[in-house]
Amino acid sequence: SRVLTDIHPPLYYIAALGFTHWSVDSLWMLRLLSVVCGIGSMLIAFILCRRYFGRVAGDIFLILMPLNCHFILFSKMGRYYAPLMLLVLLAQLAFDRLAARRGWGNVILYAITLTLCFYTNLVSLLIIPAHLMAVLLRRKSFGYVFAGQMYALAALMGWVPMILKQLSAKGSMSPFATDIPFSLMGFTARVLWPIYDFSFGENIEPWNAIVVIPGLIAILVAFVWFLIRGTYRLEFLGYLIWVLIPLAALTGLLLPVGIEFLPSRAMFLLPFWLMLIAAGISRMPRQMMPIPIIILVVVSLIGNYQYMRYAGTVHSTYIMPWNEISAEADRLAGDDGIIIADDESMAFYLPDDSRLRFLSVLENPQRLLQRHLPIILVINPRDLTPGGMLDPFLDLLSDEGYRESKTLQFLIEDENSLRFKTRLLGREVSRAKKEVRLYLPN
Repeated sequence: SRVLTDIHPPLYYIAALGFTHWSVDSLWMLRLLSVVCGIGSMLIAFILCRRYFGRVAGDIFLILMPLNCHFILFSKMGRYYAPLMLLVLLAQLAFDRLAARRGWGNVILYAITLTLCFYTNLVSLLIIPAHLMAVLLRRKSFGYVFAGQMYALAALMGWVPMILKQLSAKGSMSPFATDIPFSLMGFTARVLWPIYDFSFGENIEPWNAIVVIPGLIAILVAFVWFLIRGTYRLEFLGYLIWVLIPLAALTGLLLPVGIEFLPSRAMFLLPFWLMLIAAGISRMPRQMMPIPIIILVVVSLIGNYQYMRYAGTVHSTYIMPWNEISAEADRLAGDDGIIIADDESMAFYLPDDSRLRFLSVLENPQRLLQRHLPIILVINPRDLTPGGMLDPFLDLLSDEGYRESKTLQFLIEDENSLRFKTRLLGREVSRAKKEVRLYLPN
C-alpha cells in the first residue's frame, strides 16, 4: 500500500523485497543487489564500448569505470540507481540488436527491456527520444524501434494514474532566479552538473581547482580528439546529447534547491559518458594517451580517498557533522529508543547501531511504533514534500499517539558551497540543515 502512494514505479522495490527475503541482514542484501547490478553494468558497458569504439577504447574504459567515484558511491547504495543503469544498458543492447536485425522477436525483446526500465524509474523515459534520434541518423529500422517503444509505453499505462496523482500533489515550483541571465546560468549548470559529477564524483568539491582544472583539461582534450580524429558513430553521440539535455532540464524544473541537480538519478548515463571519454583518449597519438588516463585516475583516487576518510560525509555541497549528530541521537535514544535515519552514514558513527533503522528500507513501521518506545528521527527538513516517504511516516507517528518532544538542528553546508550557489542562482540560498527530532509516546 505504501508503494501505491509513491511516485516511483514499483519494480526496484519488488526486486529488493525478493532479494532480501532470505537474509537476516536485509540492509546488507540490499547493498549486494546494487553491487551485483553495478558489476554487471560495467561488463556490459565494456562490451558496448569495444563494439562502438574499438579494443583500445574498451581497455581504457575498463581502467576508468571501476575507479570512478560516482560509480563506486552509487553502486553500493540501497537504491534503484545501479539496477536502472544495468537495465538501460540491456535496453541499449536490445536496441542495437533490433537496429541490426529487424524482426518482431527483437521488437518484443526491446519492448520488454524498455518496460523494465520504465517500471524502475521514470527518468528512463528519456531513452525514447534518444533512440528515435539514433535510428533517424541511421536511416533504417525506425518503424520497428517505434513499435517497440509504443508497446513499452502501453505497458506503463497502468502506472499513469499514480504518476498524475503524485505530480498534482507537488504543486508549482520556481527553480530559477527571475533575472534572465541568472536563469540561463542556472539552466546551463543543471545541464553540465551531471557531467561534472560523473567525471569527478561528489567527493571532489567544484571549487577545488587543483584537482578539478587538470581533470577538465584532460576531458576537453579527449573530446577535441574524439571530434577531430576519424570515425565514430554519430548516433551514439546523439544518444548522449538527446538524453542528457532533457534530463538536466527535467531535474531543473522539479528540484529548485540550489545546485542539487540530481546526478545520481542520471547514473544510467555514467557508462555512456565514460565511453565517450575513453573513445576520445583512444584516438590520441599513442605517446599522449597515458597523460589524460593518469590525470583522471589520480582524480578518482583522490575522490575515493576522501570518501573512505570521511565515510561518505564530505560531498560537493554538504559537510556532515556526523560525530555530533550521532552523539546527540544516541544520547536522546537512551537505553531503549529507536533511531530512524534518512542517511546510512549514521551506521559508521553510532557506538551501537543495533537500534538504527533507515527510512528508505523501513519494514513494518506500524509494528515498530506499537512498541511505544522513544523514536529519534534524523532527517533533512527539505525532504518534507508531498508524496515523499517522510510525510506518511510523520502522519503514522501522530496516529500512534507520538508527540514531538525536542528538535536539534545542525548546519551541514560550508561557506564555499553557499557562495557558489548564491553567485550561480543570483539569489540568497538558505543553508542546508539536518534535524534530530525526539518523539515520545503519549
